[in-house]
Amino acid sequence: MNPNLDDFEQRLAACRLRPAPSHVQEEVLHALRRERQSREATSIRRESATATTWDALGFWLRGISPAWRVLGAVWMVGMTLNALCRTSTPADSGMTVPLSREQIAAERAVRLEMMVLAGLREPEPAEPPRVAPPRPRSSLKAVHRPNFG
Repeated sequence: MNPNLDDFEQRLAACRLRPAPSHVQEEVLHALRRERQSREATSIRRESATATTWDALGFWLRGISPAWRVLGAVWMVGMTLNALCRTSTPADSGMTVPLSREQIAAERAVRLEMMVLAGLREPEPAEPPRVAPPRPRSSLKAVHRPNFG
């Protein structure tokens, strides 16, 4: 250890400490008692205000920590906002919406592709584009001219 520190401690131990005057001790103790009483009164007021608020809202959960009460309240507010902000669709209300022919064809194509990818069906060869059969050339000569007269 540090020899200087040991010397200091030895000198401090040799000093005789005087007790504080009794009126100073009483003032300090009185101030501490007032501080403790004011803190207790403040905490009691806060607890009673909180309890009154929760009782007014219908929460009679005395055995549960206030932190859990607040968490429950926040959860309830969140669920309420979620329910209020949700947009309803016809599917939510149980109504069925008829699909157009294009939507049905697209759905069938997706299902067929999924079956091919899963190996449940062989891919079908692509169909050649449909071309109208040639018409007789005599029909090309017939020209319809408007009558302006």
